[in-house]
Formats: sequence, C-alpha cells, structure tokens
Amino acid sequence: GSDVGIRGLPGQLISGDSGVLGTLETVWTFWQRKGQALQLVPFIGAGSVHTSLLGTTFDDSAGSGGVLVRWLAGDNWSTELGWVTQFLTTDNPGPWQNSSLGNGVYFKIGYRF
Repeated sequence: GSDVGIRGLPGQLISGDSGVLGTLETVWTFWQRKGQALQLVPFIGAGSVHTSLLGTTFDDSAGSGGVLVRWLAGDNWSTELGWVTQFLTTDNPGPWQNSSLGNGVYFKIGYRF
C-alpha cells in the first residue's frame, strides 16, 4: 500500500491530473504499558481521479476497507497487520491482485521522527 493515498491499495494504482481522496478510521487502544500500545483500527477510504489530454478524458475510482492491529513501540516505531478488501478496482488489473495485498493481507512497518 501507499503511505499517502488509500491504505490497502498500491500507490500507483490510479493517477490523474486532479482528484479527490477521502479516508476514515477509528482507533481503539485496548492495551497500553511502558510506552507500548496495541490498537484496533477499522478503516475505509476511496478516491477518484480525472485527466483531460488532447480532447480525451479519463476518469477512474478505487477504494478499500478493512481492519488492522497496530503495535506502537516507544515514541518512534509502529507495526500494522490487518485484513483489507478493495472495491471499485475491477478496471485496474495487474500483478498487484496476485500479491498478498491483493489477497487481503495488509502489513506496514513505520518509523516516526
């Protein structure tokens, strides 16, 4: 997935000259101790792009939703593991659909500065 864009979709899945993007998540911290925490995070997001070039227009949309468990370790490290399902992607075939992400597995390791 992409760090900017829709969680659970490859960042390069759709692109255009202009567009809209919306995401929603809620965080429930169910365990916290000594600078560490475990969170349950349901999420959903969708976006749409538009391109006009030489009299031709192109519009596309994509979205995803799911739930993940996030482990926060100290002030800097985070790890996310979850399940995701994509929607509005039937016209976006590619090798990503045969990857772990395309089959519903979402994973991310992050370091916050």
